[in-house]
Amino acid sequence: MRKYTVITGVSSRIGIALAKELAMKNKNLLLVARHIHQLEELKSEILGQNKDLDIIIKPCDLLLLDNVYQLYKDLKNLSIETWVNNAELSHSKKIIEQDLDKVINMIRVNIEAVTILSTLYTRDYKDIEGSTLMNVPPTVGYDITKGNPTYSATKFYVSPLSKALYWELKEQNAKMRIKIIVLAPEKTEFLSV
Repeated sequence: MRKYTVITGVSSRIGIALAKELAMKNKNLLLVARHIHQLEELKSEILGQNKDLDIIIKPCDLLLLDNVYQLYKDLKNLSIETWVNNAELSHSKKIIEQDLDKVINMIRVNIEAVTILSTLYTRDYKDIEGSTLMNVPPTVGYDITKGNPTYSATKFYVSPLSKALYWELKEQNAKMRIKIIVLAPEKTEFLSV
């Protein structure tokens, strides 16, 4: 049975870079983002360099919790070797100036979706050799950044969640690995949004 690497948030430079890097390692990919045209472009580009890969694209807006559960349910028949939680939202304002609707959306994607997908994948794959959960908190998750405190707080959450999962699995002698990819700030379109 073919094994896949799932990457959420592949519309960002970081998600795209992860997809391309894993494709160079001959990993079959399941790419998740909100916009189908971005997914189709990335799939076409990767297959232009390695047509032997199987690449599945899945448009999905992780802002809606029903979509988060449905995404995971839709993938139940696949063998998922690695799950990468890369999708995120940002809202750069001082706390007293924040648009609370945007903050709630950010919490839904950066905390709730990551928690749900991490939990579901871990439950199903913790005892499968070679399975890996990768979460992606940037360095701002380890400090409060001026003008962006709520975003920093949501990204901080990802690290202790991942560490807690690591220790739980270690105590159970589970086979799954938990990894955290900590990214330094990078000038991307994400910052302008």
